[in-house]
This record gives sequence, C-alpha cells and structure tokens, in this order.
Amino acid sequence: MKQISFEDSREADLIVDAQYLSGRVGNLSDEVISKIMSVGTQGGFRPRGRNESKDFCVLVTSMEDKLWPDSIDIYSGMFTYYGDNKTPGNEIHEKDGNKILKYAFEQLHLGNLENVFPFFVFKQLRNSYRDVQFLGIAVPGHPNINSKSDLVAEWGLENGERFQNYKAIFSILDVPTISREWLQSLIESDEKIDLRPEAYDQFLKNGKYNLLKIDRPSLEIKSKEDQIPERDSDLEIIKTIKEFYTGREADFEVCAVELFKYYSHYPTQENVTKISGDGGKDAEGVIKFGKPIDAIDIDYALEAKCYGIDNVCSSKEVSRLISRIRQKMVGVFVTTSYVNPNTLKEVKEDNHPVIFITSADIVDILKEHEKNTVFKVKEWLENLDYSVRN
Repeated sequence: MKQISFEDSREADLIVDAQYLSGRVGNLSDEVISKIMSVGTQGGFRPRGRNESKDFCVLVTSMEDKLWPDSIDIYSGMFTYYGDNKTPGNEIHEKDGNKILKYAFEQLHLGNLENVFPFFVFKQLRNSYRDVQFLGIAVPGHPNINSKSDLVAEWGLENGERFQNYKAIFSILDVPTISREWLQSLIESDEKIDLRPEAYDQFLKNGKYNLLKIDRPSLEIKSKEDQIPERDSDLEIIKTIKEFYTGREADFEVCAVELFKYYSHYPTQENVTKISGDGGKDAEGVIKFGKPIDAIDIDYALEAKCYGIDNVCSSKEVSRLISRIRQKMVGVFVTTSYVNPNTLKEVKEDNHPVIFITSADIVDILKEHEKNTVFKVKEWLENLDYSVRN
C-alpha cells in the first residue's frame, strides 16, 4: 500500500486508499490532515470556506463508533456518515457538522448542483500515531437511494435521554487520484475548473453519479453477525415487530410482503394472489421490473418467518420455498432473525433465485422509508391491510 511521508504530505496528490503518515513528535503538531487540506486539526467535519457553500469539506471517520457506525460499501460506492450531534443536550442543527449536511443535501434536492461542494473522506488508522487513509471524493446522495432517505434524522439514547442525529448517504466518485494543483486551487478559493476531476464535473453538470465501485464476489456469504442489527435501537425495532405478531405470527406474512415492496425499488402489484399461513407458500405476487411503458412482470413466491433474533432459519425452511419456485420465478425469504450461513452458501452455489431479507436488512429497509423509531414502526404495522390474507 502506498504511503506518503509527513514531510511530503503538504505537496502530495490525494490517492485513493493511500496512507498519509503523521508526524512523530507526540503532540497535535503531528496531525496530518490539516497539512494536506489546510483545515482544522480536530473533529469529524473540517470545512474550508466561510460561506454556507463551502469550498470543500473534509470528513474524518474511524469507522469504529458502534452507536453511529460510519461505513463504506465498496461494491456500490455508497458511503454512510453520521452527523456530529452524538450526545444529548442539543437540537440536531446546533452542531456545525449537521448544518453542513443539511445545506449540502438541501442544495442537492433543489437541483442547485452548482452549490454542492466536494467532500474528501479520510479514515483514521488504528495505530498510536495520527496516520490516515484517503477513501475518496464524495458527493451527497446515491443513485440507489431516494431523496427522502439519503439524509434522515435518527434517534439515539444515552443515559435515558433521547436525541437526534443525521445519517447521511454519500456517493464515492470514480476518481482514483486528485491532483495537488486542483486541490490547491480549492484551498485558495479559486478553483481551476479545467483541472476538475471528470466524475465530479459530470455530477455538477448533470447530476450523474460515476461511482467508484468494484464487482461483488460471486460467493459473498453473510455471517450471523452480518445478518443481525448491531445497535440496541435497531434491535428494539426487530423486537417490536416480533412482539407485535406474537400469537398471530401468520399475519407477519403481510408485513413481509410490504418489506419486499420497499426492498425491490420497483412497483409491485398490490393484489397478492395468495397469502395462506397454512403451510404452503406464504405469499405470491408480481413485481413489475423496468419502466411502465415496457415493464416485465416477474412472479415471486415469498416465505415469512417471524422468529426471535437468535432463532436460526435452517436449510429445511429455505428448501420448502425453493421447492415451490416455478420456472421464471424468484423466491423471497423474509425473517426477523437470520439464515444459517451454510444454507446461504448452498443456495448461492446451486444458483437458486432466492432473495434473503434478514433482520438487519429489515431495519435498513424501514429506515430508508422514514420508519426509524419504535413508535413509527409500530404505527406502520398497525395500519397494514391484513384483510388480504385468505
């Protein structure tokens, strides 16, 4: 992995995944991001520029905060970053970082792309120094996330006090190297547009996201930990769903169908042709794939399991769904728990057309549709139409 020395950092280009070494004196003068970017020495948000529309903003993350888990998906080019209101006592917009997020996403949603500034993402490395890794240049939003879900206020709980913080979705653009000359022009508030990276230029001109992403491995098998939410507040959402259907587990079929409608990102026919709860397929329906003028109907069969978070779904339960998938049909397996990783591996190796939606996916799906608290989830469950069950 390429490493840039502390002495060379001030004049260096920004290279994706390169490490930028800090000083070794042992105090704040070792801080390297401030040398590279001419910004402050501390904090997750480090803007450059005095106006609301900044010249740029540096985002710094350790990706180790379990309560507010920043993350990057290298397969989709999606970067998830949480705001800076991480403790009780302040309104969500009192923190400068959240003000920056609010402004940037407002400009995106209004179509004022000329006011959207670049975000430079750095990861703090796990060592005793202040070394960092450059992850890429990011812009607000993502082509797979709608405008109602790319910036959402989530509730946190600390010492019995509730408070809100932003969860923001960014796109990492396909820019492997950022020239020092262009970066310096941004620092001096006199951008040299002819040096602007092509992917960033295309975003500003027409809103096109040229993503930095890699092909997903053909056999990526999720562990139990990958399939179950990590945060206590997310686990409470799953617990709420499980308790809501206690004694009436068959009604979870309706919830599962609605979750799949959200998940698919494509229109799904409202009439579910069969919801039985009698040991057969839990549901069947049709998803319309493509634009309305030339949409293709794809039949699906759905199996729903409303289990406790640690109650594993076995190959027997998944095989039951697979055995009922007809030709040119997909299977959907939805559970409030998780699926045995060996079962997932078998399904992928055999190329069965099955989509798995586990408890962690359920939480993500609901949050994307602004159902990010126990109250909102329970209200949503109560308002589902259970009359469709036979």
